[in-house]
Amino acid sequence: ERGYRLIVVDDGGGADYLPIFEGLDPRTIILRHPENRGKGAAIKTGLAHLQTLTEGFDPENPPLVGVMDADGQHLTSDMARVFEGAAANPDKLTLGVRVVGKEMPFRSRFGNGITRAVFRMLTGAKVSDTQTGLRAHSVALIPEMLGVEGDRYEYEMGVLAYVARNRLGFTEVPIATLYEDKRNPTSHFRAVRDSLRIYATLLKFAGSSFLS
Repeated sequence: ERGYRLIVVDDGGGADYLPIFEGLDPRTIILRHPENRGKGAAIKTGLAHLQTLTEGFDPENPPLVGVMDADGQHLTSDMARVFEGAAANPDKLTLGVRVVGKEMPFRSRFGNGITRAVFRMLTGAKVSDTQTGLRAHSVALIPEMLGVEGDRYEYEMGVLAYVARNRLGFTEVPIATLYEDKRNPTSHFRAVRDSLRIYATLLKFAGSSFLS
């Protein structure tokens, strides 16, 4: 309805989830992984495909790409606002940031607070919501985004660290804070294992920065 080209990545969902994908608008491009490879790998698959669709773009007016989690925690109206922020700052990474308050489940609020503090301490960059799944940037940045390591949740933290290290800059756009309930059942985030991956990415960034 908003005129966006849609790319959806089925990250090894299997036969049980096929009806969901079959019910999408027929104009939607669906990319599939035979097996689950992780959120980062899914994002990279989408970006790599989009790169082939936008070859030869006008460098003075590059198309934009938005990344939205499929867990029902974001509004299309917020995606449109994030796109507006990216259009005004095409050289930066635009983040849709939520209010980290009582509307957010305690586990998410606590983890986000710690990660924000650690991220700022190690990179010097201030990001209001390090765990947001709503982002946008110019397609000109796709090669750099594809070069960021990580195939699971740590990939998004790797992107933030890459942007901070290379001083590309962040733009933040306020968005709604939506959760089904305080248990956050739609999230596949595994608190211990995925948190360790994320902090390992930050420590790797800190170590390489120290050596540099």
